[in-house]
Amino acid sequence: MDNLKCETGHFWPVIMSAPLGPLFFAGAIILSLSACGGGGGGGGGSASAERIVVTQNPAIRGQDRLPLSFGPSYESEFHAQTGLDDIGVASAYDKGYAGFNVRMGVADTGTYQAHSQLSHVEGGYDFHGSSEGLSDPDGHGTHVASLMAARRDGEVMHGVAPHAAVKSYRIFNGDGSFGDKSGGQIMPTLVNQAITHDIHLLNNSWASNYEVTDFSKSATKSVLGSELSAWDKAVKAGMVMVWAAGNDGDDQVSVRAGLPYHYGEMKKGWLAVVSFDPSGSEPRYTNRCGVARDWCLAAPGGGDSVSSYGLYGARSGGGYERRSGTSMAAPHVSGALALVLDAFPQLTPQQGAARLLQTATYDGLTTADGCTISKCTPADMADVFGQGRVSLDDALAPIGTLSLVTAAAPVSLEETILDSGFVVDKALFSAMTRVRFVAQDSFDKAVFSVPATTFLSTPKQRFSNDSKRAKAYLLPSSVAAGAQFYVSDAGTFPAAQTGHGRLGDISEQAMQSWTGLSADDRAGQWQAHFGYDESRQVMMFSRHLANAGIDGTAGMGADSWLSVGFDKSQGRFLDSEGTAGLAWGNGHSSWLTAGHYQPLSFGGAASVEYQRGKSDVAGLENCLICSAEAVFESWELAYQMPLGSSVLGAGQTEFEMALHQPLHVTSASFDIVGAGQGAVRVHPSRPQREAITRLTSPALGGTVGLSHHMMTKQEKGGVAHQLMANWTLSF
Repeated sequence: MDNLKCETGHFWPVIMSAPLGPLFFAGAIILSLSACGGGGGGGGGSASAERIVVTQNPAIRGQDRLPLSFGPSYESEFHAQTGLDDIGVASAYDKGYAGFNVRMGVADTGTYQAHSQLSHVEGGYDFHGSSEGLSDPDGHGTHVASLMAARRDGEVMHGVAPHAAVKSYRIFNGDGSFGDKSGGQIMPTLVNQAITHDIHLLNNSWASNYEVTDFSKSATKSVLGSELSAWDKAVKAGMVMVWAAGNDGDDQVSVRAGLPYHYGEMKKGWLAVVSFDPSGSEPRYTNRCGVARDWCLAAPGGGDSVSSYGLYGARSGGGYERRSGTSMAAPHVSGALALVLDAFPQLTPQQGAARLLQTATYDGLTTADGCTISKCTPADMADVFGQGRVSLDDALAPIGTLSLVTAAAPVSLEETILDSGFVVDKALFSAMTRVRFVAQDSFDKAVFSVPATTFLSTPKQRFSNDSKRAKAYLLPSSVAAGAQFYVSDAGTFPAAQTGHGRLGDISEQAMQSWTGLSADDRAGQWQAHFGYDESRQVMMFSRHLANAGIDGTAGMGADSWLSVGFDKSQGRFLDSEGTAGLAWGNGHSSWLTAGHYQPLSFGGAASVEYQRGKSDVAGLENCLICSAEAVFESWELAYQMPLGSSVLGAGQTEFEMALHQPLHVTSASFDIVGAGQGAVRVHPSRPQREAITRLTSPALGGTVGLSHHMMTKQEKGGVAHQLMANWTLSF
């Protein structure tokens, strides 16, 4: 207990040091608790002993960030520091996360800023001189800072978060002690400086040689005194304190790393760190997590043989050296936290720490007793490695379930889908390729982004899952080619002479349960039609003008017509339907159809028909597409030739050829909620056309035909062709 009251300390002798080639390897520092600060080297130690989705799931969270480049020099630099791969930093770098906009502090022996890898480190505070923390007589702090954030410049090595901002706070003098100051004097100023500098996390690669369970809460309070108030203030300010567990091979972490054991309110801002070696095994030197298991993580700290398995980092005065210790493990966790905060800027540092704890894993870890997660219980592993090794792969991926952020409340990602329909498909796809929807996970509302087209069901996808479509009331129709061409209550030609709806636009639902009422005058000059189904109500008025044909064939049935139509729909935009965040609200459409039917003197008849209209729709309250409007059109040129009575039975057999442009959207505007949100205007490419040849005979009970589909392939130029046979029953 007398030792606990002592406030002046010193470095313990280096317990391991070894040269390797031209390099010098100093040991990690261990401070006695008489220094009331404890040692470094990972808390002491056997010295010389960057979506998503997220996300991040690669499919999720696509920011505008580019992956960090990886040329030969960068790859060599990456592999020089083996700890990087051990915690999965590549998953962050692949998404462009490298600690941008994150501010880290390192409280240690200072940092040798003149080193080429550490020139970006800024001065924080020097408790033993005027260097502002940018000198390092010992070298421990320089090595730690380089593992955290050494520059990524293609030279030698780099840190975990090479683009993070770093402030250096020199709390130890050249002898590795607090000098004529006490921890109670230094720590309040340290915390105040860190708060002033808006530091997100503070790395403390130093520890005492006492375990947290060696002393009661009251004894700890009497020794640390005002230090406790300072640490409590730091946590309440939102910072995270990252602590080396200590290098005495004890079953518990050191006193400061274990403070939440006595002061539970500090737990949310506290991380203790133990070591594993390059093989994933527990080194002899590392303390175990013990009672700190809930806020304890495992990270690369180097092996027991420093010369062979120490971690490579910057040396004060220039050059590089290897060190091992929990002092080296702690900056890996600090750097990992910086990458998480870079990936999820909406999270607080303490939420980021919780994310690291939640996603840590025991995979690949082995205790000194030979325990692995497959051989021993999770409790056995937690006693040694706490929550497990840091896994950035998992920390950057969604935790729990994902919800999509809409204009109002979040909606289920799994339940959200938009059936684009044939008419709107190209317009929707064109608009949604420009947008990513914002999603959040259920663990801490970490934000990811998802390509909007993920939720788009295309006609091709629908057809592959449902090839048994009702064909009643449809003249030859090829769903696979992307169009439903005609609407009719009989096998008459052309469609607009009967006019039961707009050309080529009737929903699958309407085919199954359409109810309508038609009326016309006896002369057949006008028609009125009203129809409805569960989601749509249609009104249409047509005017027919019998007239002389263009070749003087008066009285042979020449006809011109003009139709106007209106409809109101619920849950539909033209022929598209959605669910959850992509469900449509109420919509309206209006259209005009004009056509001419011309019997020809040499036999047969020709017709031309054109339609143009406009639709608009609103989204529901929890919308991802909150409004849409579109202009649509369709046209057809056709020739019909009677072939006389059917050889198979009574009735007229007819041969028909047609060139058809399916109903399609020519321009559209969508108000989309998401990354890159706002009004998205599109002018879709021209859809496929169809050349139709068909033979109709009552004896056949329907129509047999060939459809030749032509679709422009914009990406390569030219025209793609598809030949398809179809059969349509007439009722």
